[in-house]
Amino acid sequence: MVSIGEKTIGSASRLLDALLKKHAQEIDSAYIKEEGAFTVNMSLKFKPDDDGGIEMDVGIAFVKDRVKESIKGRVQENMEGLFDKKEEPFGKVVSFEESLR
Repeated sequence: MVSIGEKTIGSASRLLDALLKKHAQEIDSAYIKEEGAFTVNMSLKFKPDDDGGIEMDVGIAFVKDRVKESIKGRVQENMEGLFDKKEEPFGKVVSFEESLR
């Protein structure tokens, strides 16, 4: 098996750098939106190839948008609506509140 030397580390560094530069604007936008710390996960996998070299698989992952939603409802089974003549299949909804956070 071939050892990982300076050429491999240099090439891996350039690949990681290329991914960071390629996604720089997206990373910056996501960082600005984030309330706290922002994480960028990078991965690097080395694998010997058939020609005696080393294959490198480099990846990047980060969350561009965080979705957080809350929805509330209240139902009272034994209460009929004042104006509603139509029966609801799961009881009459007494109050409903939706908030996006």
